[in-house]
Amino acid sequence: MATDNSGNVFDRVNNVYKGTIEEYKLIDLSDIFERYIKAYIIENNLDSEKDEAFEDTIADIYLEWLDKYNVQLECKPTDYFKPFTDAQLIQILIKYVMAHVKLPDPLIEEVVLRKENTAPLIEKILEYEDGSHFSLDIKLIVMNILSEMQYPLPLVHYMRFIEKGNQEDVLAQTAYEIIDEQIEQKDFAKIIAAYDTTRNEYAQKTYIDIMARFYGNNDAYQRIIDAFLQNVTDDNVAFYAACLAKFGDDRAVKILEGALKDNEFNYLNFTAIKFAIEQLGTDINIDRAFDGDEAYELLKNMPEE
Repeated sequence: MATDNSGNVFDRVNNVYKGTIEEYKLIDLSDIFERYIKAYIIENNLDSEKDEAFEDTIADIYLEWLDKYNVQLECKPTDYFKPFTDAQLIQILIKYVMAHVKLPDPLIEEVVLRKENTAPLIEKILEYEDGSHFSLDIKLIVMNILSEMQYPLPLVHYMRFIEKGNQEDVLAQTAYEIIDEQIEQKDFAKIIAAYDTTRNEYAQKTYIDIMARFYGNNDAYQRIIDAFLQNVTDDNVAFYAACLAKFGDDRAVKILEGALKDNEFNYLNFTAIKFAIEQLGTDINIDRAFDGDEAYELLKNMPEE
């Protein structure tokens, strides 16, 4: 297995260039496999549109094809990227994305297999600011590959994406999803500290949502409670009630019950808080009349299926 970690891998790798796949001299493995499947159908007298059993076997055929010598490639498809150095693998990955060609599975597998060397290289891509020569697509692919590698969370980058993000920001949303899934206890304090300093409302809500996973952490619990109480009179109250339910500490029941008794919530917010209380294991018998509430009337008048 070749390795080459010398120099700056990314120097001039990703110039703004709109060339075709042929100009990049990349191999479109999905196209080669598609031609293989067409030949397979003809050889075996199959009707791919009517033969449901054939559809079920495509995945198996693909795995067999990956491990079968290919004349055009002069090797097995699964071995095609093995001769390249670590740096070359990352360059090739970037070029595939720039050429808008589907990333070959063997390329991703080889990058993941060499994660000790390739992970630090692709993490460097995340250092570049938005709008740099590394596109959104490349950053998203890097984030997903690092996640597949189970590489230590590059929180400094992911929190930067969240701090600059909003609900429509794919980069920020992906960063949130990865952190929410993979955060470890040793990093809880970093999320709490980021929440304490951010002024971005989207980031505040995102960090609260992540902290809702920190069951048993009193610092996180107190911040979720405070956020709920600070937002009890607006429509964010349903979100923070859901975070308290997700956190799972039944100390929140009294605060949620008190909020229901002391505030005239609309139907949706009332229902969300009531549901959070029930999620925390407590039955709640507070009822209200919601005649005239727009959401209530809409739901009440919906025909039953």
